[in-house]
Amino acid sequence: MCRNCHSPGEAGTRRRFLSQIVAGALAAPALLRAASVRAAARRGGAARLITPNFNWNFHIRQERQFVGYLKSLPGLPPVSFEGGVRPDQLEKLCDYSILCTNYLTAVKNPDHLSNLREYALQGGVIYIDHCTGVEPDRDLFERAHLACFAALFPGSPIRRLGPRHPLFSAYYPVDLDDLSARPIYGVFDDDRMIALLSMVGLFCGWPDRPWFVPKALRMLTNIYAYGVKS
Repeated sequence: MCRNCHSPGEAGTRRRFLSQIVAGALAAPALLRAASVRAAARRGGAARLITPNFNWNFHIRQERQFVGYLKSLPGLPPVSFEGGVRPDQLEKLCDYSILCTNYLTAVKNPDHLSNLREYALQGGVIYIDHCTGVEPDRDLFERAHLACFAALFPGSPIRRLGPRHPLFSAYYPVDLDDLSARPIYGVFDDDRMIALLSMVGLFCGWPDRPWFVPKALRMLTNIYAYGVKS
């Protein structure tokens, strides 16, 4: 047996080393909570997520109109809508309360998906808005994104939202039946909604559906108000 392995100096060094490991393990949750608080404190406004899909910014004109509409409303936090943020920049993602995209399944990189998961679990909301101009097959889009949610947030419930969910009264009272018969889904971490899939196409087809634009603006305002306050 090696005497050096049991010398008082070595034993003291080992004890100090083990103590540091234990102290670090005990401190880790607190550090993570502090990091989450710091990230949440930075949040505000919304951003369009840049994805590999060619049409990632398909609704840029509608978004500009929506931002102008938001800025005309009283009682909202300062309004901002960033034109594009990349999924490889977690710190940048966490600057925003809401990430909007029309095709989340275009993101395939595991590190980018991990960033999006971390973003949502730290307090952000991912909003996916279906558009027939980007993906004409609604059923395919719906199935693919529900499967994406299940893989991205394993164990988190995915629910079709009912008319009494707070989303539909976050700013305006919105009658879900009057809005659309198509579903809106939420992904939940405990009671907080961390991701949202709208099959309604709220940014979609405004030039061809002028009668729909006021309804879409009211519902989008609710999503914005819910996201920045969640």
